[in-house]
Amino acid sequence: MREIFLAPHQLGVGGRTTAVFAQAEMFLRLGLAPTVLTFNYDGRFESSIASRRASGQIPDGVRVRNIYLDLMEQNTVPGEANWSRAEDEQADGLIEQDDLFETDRFIRYFDRHGEYIKFRRWDAGGAPVQTTYFQARRAVVRREYNSAGFCGLEYHYDLVTGKVNQERYYTADGFCYLTRWINPNSGAHAGLYVNSRESGKSRRFAHNVPWHVAWLEGLMKRAAGRPTLVAHSSGAARKVIDVKPGLADRVFVWHENHFKPPFRFGADIRADYADTFTRFAEMPAVVVATEAQAADLRRRYPDAHNVHVVPNRIRTAPTVEGAEKAEGRIGVFARLHPGKRIDQLIRIIPAIRKAIPAANLRVYGRGPERAALEKLTRELSLDDYVTFHGQISDVSSAMSRCQVTVSTSEVESFGLAIGESLAAGTPVVAYDINYGPSDQIRDGVDGHLVPDNKPKQLTKRLIEVLADSEHAAAMGRAGRERMARQFGYDTVVARWRELLGLDGASHG
Repeated sequence: MREIFLAPHQLGVGGRTTAVFAQAEMFLRLGLAPTVLTFNYDGRFESSIASRRASGQIPDGVRVRNIYLDLMEQNTVPGEANWSRAEDEQADGLIEQDDLFETDRFIRYFDRHGEYIKFRRWDAGGAPVQTTYFQARRAVVRREYNSAGFCGLEYHYDLVTGKVNQERYYTADGFCYLTRWINPNSGAHAGLYVNSRESGKSRRFAHNVPWHVAWLEGLMKRAAGRPTLVAHSSGAARKVIDVKPGLADRVFVWHENHFKPPFRFGADIRADYADTFTRFAEMPAVVVATEAQAADLRRRYPDAHNVHVVPNRIRTAPTVEGAEKAEGRIGVFARLHPGKRIDQLIRIIPAIRKAIPAANLRVYGRGPERAALEKLTRELSLDDYVTFHGQISDVSSAMSRCQVTVSTSEVESFGLAIGESLAAGTPVVAYDINYGPSDQIRDGVDGHLVPDNKPKQLTKRLIEVLADSEHAAAMGRAGRERMARQFGYDTVVARWRELLGLDGASHG
């Protein structure tokens, strides 16, 4: 069975991760063997994967591998162990400051002379999270425990600067399979050492990129037949572009707008893309989600003939057909980040309520802006009309209950939430930014496009949709039909079949 490897940098909670697993499911149905590859260290990786599988996010038959977990497993010997437990739990003769344990879940430990010795923290379930050791009130070592309960990562601190100068990664019985040296002044990597328990040898890499490339090349060499390797992030692209062309067919999928502000042609390439895009012609196949982004790339790189358009697949959930709409409900489904400009939407709720007294806003998603958005809601006395739900599992059902959803994002490459809302039978009102909204929304047919950063016009369009429930329902039906036709499985899979050469040709 032909293998295909999908490489985001890590698994998150946003549209990219959703798109990666939807793509993996599609490749399964095509008879390929998909594996998702991640490069970040996550002490909760195994439990996170188990949870995602249980929720159905990861389809049966899709493998998920992580570079740290692979290396740890290669160096693990049979038997249970927790190499640091005895030392970390040792409290004989120490004085404990545990008065905040019930609320904050930590204890400080001092010796009989009052010297600060260590700090320990537990999670709400009583499992240890970290232990930090001190000298002269300066942290010298911090141990972090993984979901298996042992110290998987240890940070060492420079005594002069107080910054991390070394990271060590461990198996359950305390074998250090990886050491990373760090310049405490600049934070730059100063060498990375991969250790082999079996051979007793260590291999040095200058930094992460060559180590990650070596891992990828090893996987490609061991794959059955000629595999396909798909980069799904700017970080992954830096590694995939250095994988020897003869080892795999390489594809580069870009999930974001590639420009710096104002996010349109003529602006500079964003910083995390810049180094890879200097080698744009070396990418055998570049995939973007919209014709508009493809046109901009072809304009910028006229000698490159490697750009392909494959939209994200939009799932049309059968359970939302005919779902009952909640009167006046406006939904926003997004990561709570400044670039999503959800504050603009909150600020116009009073004006919308003057025209539509039943209007209320439901905010779905999590992110760094949540506290600020909740504060704004309180300041505007909107607590009864703006509700924060956090991240939810059944997005389609929540979307189908809304009369309308909104996208106020300042930048997208596609806007998966827009397509999902339309597929759920709910019209969308969105700022007409570069890439995304205009590719999915037909103004006045299945939603409305509003000139960017014009909250008064956004208010007007939202009132129009909420005031005419029959027309809103018609727009929702039109959007649902178009998503199934233009962004459904058959359309998307046909483009991937052609791109991957499943009927013959391939890319280097």
